[in-house]
Amino acid sequence: MTPMKRSGNRITEAIRNLRQAVRRSVPTGIICEPLRLCYFSIPKVGSSTVKRYLIEHGYANLSLEGREIGMSNIHGYPFPRADAAGILQLKNFTKFAVVRDPYRRIWSCYVDKIVRNRDDGKPLHPGFERYNRLSGLRIFHLDMDFPAFLRSVNRIPDWMADGHFRSQHRFIASHGGKLMLDRIIRLEDMDAEMRSMTNLLGIPEWNPPNINPSKAGKLAFEWSDAEIQIVNRRYRVDFDLLGYQLRKGD
Repeated sequence: MTPMKRSGNRITEAIRNLRQAVRRSVPTGIICEPLRLCYFSIPKVGSSTVKRYLIEHGYANLSLEGREIGMSNIHGYPFPRADAAGILQLKNFTKFAVVRDPYRRIWSCYVDKIVRNRDDGKPLHPGFERYNRLSGLRIFHLDMDFPAFLRSVNRIPDWMADGHFRSQHRFIASHGGKLMLDRIIRLEDMDAEMRSMTNLLGIPEWNPPNINPSKAGKLAFEWSDAEIQIVNRRYRVDFDLLGYQLRKGD
């Protein structure tokens, strides 16, 4: 392949990825009519477990061609979705999202996408490898430590960020400057808060297994002031809208 053809292919791929990034930046909610729920799914925040609950109790008449629901196919499930305009038309639906402490979420992202793949002998996650392909640089790689990973994340604007490190508020539809939510459920108290919500609404009780347990809690990391400052700046809107406390960094 000639250098000119390689350059042309790279430009074509860049344009395609930019279009996908812009399209994905428009938040949509999963509409579960049988349970009267509208769920805004956010990567790295228990979304696999919530989706399994919705499938088991809200879409009993649908299937994945008889296959067992697991990590290999749950995110490809054809959930009905609606954007902000469609959600405004919903009557008597409970709109909710599960959110997570931004420090823990980005640490979990690093562990699951870098450390786990490295330890398991797998290649870099495709969603991260594309930045290397498009730039010609090693923006992400399996040998990077957490501070280097965080610096790379910080260089990528939200509108073209992979969903695993995109700001959480960008996955939630808004109207009139406010998030379209009836309930904000924190991952740190997810089981208790989800059980409270399902009991209050009179729908099947929340008691699902965690089908994608994170490895992040088993690894320790001492945050420096520099890393704290990066997260505080990068995810400032999440802290403001979702009610998490900023740590202090000099």
